[in-house]
Amino acid sequence: MQINKKIYSTLIISLLALSMIAVAIPMVSAIAGPPALFATPAFGTPVTEVTGGPVGSRVSIIANSTHGTPAAPFTLVTAYWDSLTGKVLGTVSADVNGYFRIDAVIPSAITGDHYVIVKDSGDAAYAVYTVVPIVTAASVPPVPGPVRVLPGDSLTVTGHGYAPGDEMTITLVATGSVTNTVTITTPVVETNSTGSFTATIVIPAIAAANYSTYDVTAEDEAAGSDTFEINIDYYIILTPNGGPTGITTVIAGRIPASKAYEVRFNAAPIATGTSSATGTYSESYAIPSVLSTGTYEVMIVWDTSINRTADFEVTAPPTITLGATTGVAGTVVTINGFTFSRYATITLYFGTTVVNSTAMDSRFGPTSAATGNFAEEFVVPALTPGVYAVKVVDQYGATTQPIYTFVITPTPVTTVALNGAAYMQGDALSFTFRTTETSITAGPVCVIRSPAGVVYWSGAAWTLTTSGVTMSVLYQDQLFNGNPAVLPADAPLGAWNWTITYTPISTGVSTKATGVFSVSAPATLDAIMTKLDDVQGNITEAITTSEGVIINNLNGLDAKLTSITNSIASISTTVGTINTAVSNLNIGTLGSDVMEIAGDVATIQTSLGALTADLDAIGLEVTDISGTVATIETDLGTLSGTVTSIDDGVATIETEVGTVKADVQGLSEVDMTPVWIAVVLSLVA
Repeated sequence: MQINKKIYSTLIISLLALSMIAVAIPMVSAIAGPPALFATPAFGTPVTEVTGGPVGSRVSIIANSTHGTPAAPFTLVTAYWDSLTGKVLGTVSADVNGYFRIDAVIPSAITGDHYVIVKDSGDAAYAVYTVVPIVTAASVPPVPGPVRVLPGDSLTVTGHGYAPGDEMTITLVATGSVTNTVTITTPVVETNSTGSFTATIVIPAIAAANYSTYDVTAEDEAAGSDTFEINIDYYIILTPNGGPTGITTVIAGRIPASKAYEVRFNAAPIATGTSSATGTYSESYAIPSVLSTGTYEVMIVWDTSINRTADFEVTAPPTITLGATTGVAGTVVTINGFTFSRYATITLYFGTTVVNSTAMDSRFGPTSAATGNFAEEFVVPALTPGVYAVKVVDQYGATTQPIYTFVITPTPVTTVALNGAAYMQGDALSFTFRTTETSITAGPVCVIRSPAGVVYWSGAAWTLTTSGVTMSVLYQDQLFNGNPAVLPADAPLGAWNWTITYTPISTGVSTKATGVFSVSAPATLDAIMTKLDDVQGNITEAITTSEGVIINNLNGLDAKLTSITNSIASISTTVGTINTAVSNLNIGTLGSDVMEIAGDVATIQTSLGALTADLDAIGLEVTDISGTVATIETDLGTLSGTVTSIDDGVATIETEVGTVKADVQGLSEVDMTPVWIAVVLSLVA
């Protein structure tokens, strides 16, 4: 059985193509080695390569040119925890080099070594990640900042990464100048199968002298442990603890229950009160405008001399800087703020319009807890073009001065087009490129391709000419290597394509405008004559042709009957002169009337105008003479007149429009007697 030669050839070509692809892109069949693991806080830029850490850590699983082992190019790479049937940590497609990055969170697991497995279309590879214990604590209810509690308060302690099924021991160990260790007595707390636990403990009675910072330590039976720091003490918290004058700070905290207190700002009393049954208190204070920048002590005092203090830093009035002060709607602009209230939400205004805020977008703010500064971006809103006052206000009342403005400019309009849709071989192409952009940072560059996709023209960026607020490319500057685009005489016929690429300054994004146009062969004389032969015209009330009715009222053509020569009528119209036989004219519809005959010339009035014509041209013929009355037929109608003489067979006939001399020799059985009598009588008279 023979193989079809066409099929055989196709197989050979396919194999050759595949071999070329294999050379162009190395086909790695599978991941040949382990990936790299990097610590990646908030899934930003990976910082350090790691081999282990606690549960909940954010890591990036990486393979690139310097770390890890690439996968097969363009394949799907999946990361698993401990086994190919375990938890999926993430999936991503490798690039052309087989490089990939998968961001993952270390799941709940027992202490010790675990496997981070990556697999593409082939085999799998792994890296070892060692889980270590971690413990955290939170007061009930939670308070801002460090964990703060007093004896009798509840504390929730959570741990991960311990040995499974172990009984936990929780202790409090004082740090700093106080030496004190407290063992927490709680019901038995055991870790689960993944080494995690949660326990709620009550802070035991501790003498006020031992109030201090304590480490909460959780240890399993295998001596795996971790610590977390809490504060067991009376306290004062300022919210915010820094900012410009004019803002209001809240002074709150805990002291002994039901105690009379006095709050002092820079040693001056500003408020008094009595703590609640749980020892809480809260006062508000507006920072006076008379204060200069600097650090001021805020103190709560009870029992005459017992106190706790915190510092408030008065900063300079808030300011902002804008990355741009003009732009169209939709423009992204950077904004930096300085010395606002610390850790405060912010709101940006254009006039009275809210542009953005922390409430609208959690990524917009808050300010830094240490400095009150911020660095953000915003999008210019779609407002009426004009000048707008820019203001930033934070949640505690800090606001910028009315010295910042932003000008929203009209959205630029760019028109790009080829000026025609259909061309012939030999025609020149011209484009329209007009824009109200203030600048075109790249281009415009034009590329023109034939129906087969072959580039016929391309070149350097065209020159832009500015006129008022508009820039355009003049025709004289639409050049390709110094020459305009003129279609060759042998240009391929069919649909061509053009593309103009440019980058407007308003967006900074490369933009393409494209379109198509047709190219056809120019018409030849033979083709025109053939077409004219195909149009068989007959003039009646309309011009009816083989292509259909062209017009159904000659008035629409401003038609005028200009002459009749050799029985051919010439009609002048707005589209040219029409010649046709008089016999083709519907005389009745033209309203023709012979107005005057002088010699051999007749003056004729028609609905298409007045004209003169030779008598022979209108087919004048005497058809009957009865007595002295002659009947004259013409192409335009019938005349009658009186015969005044006959000389050698030529009769002179007087009509209402003039004298006609006509040959009557062809008439038979004409009684000439009345004519002679009339002549004689006229002579006698």
